[in-house]
Amino acid sequence: MQLSRIADDMTGGGLQSSARQPKYLRLSNAILNRIEAGDMRPGDKLPSEDALTGALPASLGTIQKALGHLQRLGVVVRDHGRGTFVAGALRPKSGERMPDDDLLHFRFAGDDHTTLLPVYARVDSVEKVAGSKLDANSPWARFLGADKAYIRIGRSISVNREFEAFSQFYLSWSRYRGLLRVPLEELNGISLRVVLSRTYNTPTLHLDQRLKCAPLPREACKSLHLAAGSPGTVWEIFGSTYRHQPASYQRVYLPMGHRPIEITSSVRR
Repeated sequence: MQLSRIADDMTGGGLQSSARQPKYLRLSNAILNRIEAGDMRPGDKLPSEDALTGALPASLGTIQKALGHLQRLGVVVRDHGRGTFVAGALRPKSGERMPDDDLLHFRFAGDDHTTLLPVYARVDSVEKVAGSKLDANSPWARFLGADKAYIRIGRSISVNREFEAFSQFYLSWSRYRGLLRVPLEELNGISLRVVLSRTYNTPTLHLDQRLKCAPLPREACKSLHLAAGSPGTVWEIFGSTYRHQPASYQRVYLPMGHRPIEITSSVRR
């Protein structure tokens, strides 16, 4: 992390917010600016409080208050005895099975109501779809904001080799169009949030989820080998990153009779 730039932001050199802000907010915004710029990546350790105090025009109390504010925002994780880390710690790629710690969604409870069932993901397609001018009323356009186009990632999900789910994951084309060049096999068995965090410095820090029962669309019925118009669960997942900016929109389609879903109240890091 470039402490000189943080100091410059705090004194108004690169910060757009009002100088009348409390000093701890100016400091937390300055640190967040550097994280967003990629000076530090998810999982990286911030300098110690003593190092920050020695390099910045701020007292230890102000630094602790700023770090506490960033922790409440979900930007950093503070681990007593180890230090402060940028949220969204990265994990290595795995095989086809998605590691339990990577599961923000697709968390299905086993018979004991505590064990998570294993989840296997296969990416079937990564494609460019219509932009907001042609499809302004789509839920992904409304959430992600206007763009020339969007990236849609289609996935087949197997839960415990017991039942299937069909997922469509949407991203802004302007920022993530490089995914169109990634071989599908490189995306198998890995949480897409890990890809966003590792490659694009866009960790998922906040989640909102919405479920309803409804007839499943044609493409979902085809993927799940169901009769057209079969009922099921439609699961919408809204992922946000730094400053609560929208990052991803996902729709998951489940057949009737699936296992209980464990809904997380916050993003685990």
